[in-house]
Amino acid sequence: MDYSIRLLSGREEADILRNFLSKFPLDYPDYFSWLDRCRPELESGQKKAYYAYRSDSGIVGSIIFQVHKQQSHILEVKNLRVAQEFRGNGIGSVLEFMAEHYGRESGLKEIQADTHVDNREAISFLVKMGYYVLGRQCLYTNSREEMVLSKPL
Repeated sequence: MDYSIRLLSGREEADILRNFLSKFPLDYPDYFSWLDRCRPELESGQKKAYYAYRSDSGIVGSIIFQVHKQQSHILEVKNLRVAQEFRGNGIGSVLEFMAEHYGRESGLKEIQADTHVDNREAISFLVKMGYYVLGRQCLYTNSREEMVLSKPL
């Protein structure tokens, strides 16, 4: 699979990433509002993103992350997506590794991610990447639990 991994830079790339992510709401409340709020945070560097790019397809995967707002030793994965037709090619693993590397280089001690408790594919991927389950918590609505996973850096 021929793709490159890039660190997001600038408004144009943030807009292209938003268009890619808008295809994958995955049943999160106010997802599109979050995407709109995310763009200026990416432009300012408050949030960071790596994305996988193919010259024939554009963006095929991405990971958005930031330092946790309440726990400054934790890197928090905010969004990890790989287009369905490109899964199984190691793109998600490389993107996750790049976020980990960023966290280590920044002196952070832990990386955390969350997903719907019924998203077995994402949970399985994160466990395969070395994460362990911290617990279940209602993060986005009072009616749906998320699985929170963590990994030491």
